[in-house]
Amino acid sequence: MSIKSGFMELYVGKKDSNLFTITGRRIKITYADLKSIEYCFPNFGDGGYIDFIYPNKKTKRFCFTKKANDKISRTIDLIRENNEDIWIEEKHTENLRFYQRAWFTILMMFCCCFPLGLFLMWYYKKFLYITRIIITVIFVSLGSIYIHNIYTEYVKIMNSANELRRSIQDVSYNTSDSSIDEASPEPTTEFDESQPKTVFNVGDVYESDVVTIMYLDSGEFTIENEFMQPESGNKYIYAEFSIENIGDSDYYASSTSFHCFSDDTECPQKVLAADGEMTVFSELSSGRNAKGKIFYEVPVNAEKIEFEFETDIITQDKIYFNYK
Repeated sequence: MSIKSGFMELYVGKKDSNLFTITGRRIKITYADLKSIEYCFPNFGDGGYIDFIYPNKKTKRFCFTKKANDKISRTIDLIRENNEDIWIEEKHTENLRFYQRAWFTILMMFCCCFPLGLFLMWYYKKFLYITRIIITVIFVSLGSIYIHNIYTEYVKIMNSANELRRSIQDVSYNTSDSSIDEASPEPTTEFDESQPKTVFNVGDVYESDVVTIMYLDSGEFTIENEFMQPESGNKYIYAEFSIENIGDSDYYASSTSFHCFSDDTECPQKVLAADGEMTVFSELSSGRNAKGKIFYEVPVNAEKIEFEFETDIITQDKIYFNYK
């Protein structure tokens, strides 16, 4: 007797059965090797199944729909008549716990908990095998698109915030520039050791009256997520800083205060949700600090990379951290 359900087919005999999977692989099931057989007819949205259970608890399951009920009944009778030593037990869907029911699995998928719904579907083997594959592909694809859209919107917001900040800086710069005395002497290009240090390398520390910035590390970064790879010809790098408020009032630390330049061209900051990533905005009270990595996308063949930090929005003073 042959029973077909979805892309699986079960050929039933008196002493053994042959199960053909979705890939066309044949699995021979000899009843004498089994510990027991459990079966359940479909009811209230839950599909039917036959479990061929071995002594080591390994199970081969054949799922079927309501159309196959009659053939399944005859299959069970045939196996009972010719294999008296096998324990055969009928299960009932009404005895399942609520989290084992098909309706709960479906509810989880449509209530922003689709990973839990997919887990329950595969763990309790709900629906036909091909149906589980199709549902998984659909929900994983939709979930990936949703996450990608959220990430894209977040980047747009951050870019808009950066543009607004630059506009404010430009206005401040133009205002202060107009007040410069034309008779003032031009700045000297000679290095003055009395002037504060403005260029830092990994391991250096910048300190002012209000903040201390430690340049901890920098390097390349790779990510496995195929939807978050850099554009062709680019790569991801990171710079790791520790920012401590040593002033008396609150200090607002932001990863967007650091700008990356590759061969004097600004490179975009990336939010990769990686371990150790610096919080975008932090309000630090006196004595508090924030630590983390900031990620950027730069050209692979970049010759000079540096990170710029503005220490005073009014005077436009800046410091620079060289990428190692």
